[in-house]
Amino acid sequence: MSIHQRPKDIDLRDQIVQMEGDLVFHKHSQSANILTIVERKTRFAIFIKNENKKSTSIHYALNRAKNAYHWMKSITFDRGRIYWIS
Repeated sequence: MSIHQRPKDIDLRDQIVQMEGDLVFHKHSQSANILTIVERKTRFAIFIKNENKKSTSIHYALNRAKNAYHWMKSITFDRGRIYWIS
């Protein structure tokens, strides 16, 4: 789902369940990265180190976060994609 199609209540930041995600790369490596997930209301942050940027590695990291923080409902990434967590 596009960020432009997301429900308007997410923009209100009145629930502690909506997350924002991004990949952060080191200037000397475009492979190893840190997945950052920040809760939109409280700014609670989760950081997960990844050895590469392959989709399987990123999905594995997202699943680890989802299992550890089961209260998350959605994650919006920089490029405007929303991933719903059920």
